[in-house]
Amino acid sequence: MTRQKKDAGPEGGPVDFAVIYGNGAAMGFSPDQVDHMSFWQFRACIDGFNKANGAEEVIPPPTDAEFDALLEGRNLNVG
Repeated sequence: MTRQKKDAGPEGGPVDFAVIYGNGAAMGFSPDQVDHMSFWQFRACIDGFNKANGAEEVIPPPTDAEFDALLEGRNLNVG
């Protein structure tokens, strides 16, 4: 049985299911698994995936000295 997708996306426009299936595939889900999730469940999976993969981690910019060392090709990991 084929389900018709009639949901509205952001700003009331159509939902781009190719993007949803692509994001699901990036997280290891098959299209069938994505189909069986609610939008709430899928969003929770995205949030968990992003958190587990460091998407929320804020990395500070290098200091001027660190940047200069990188340009010179020096190893910064030496104690």
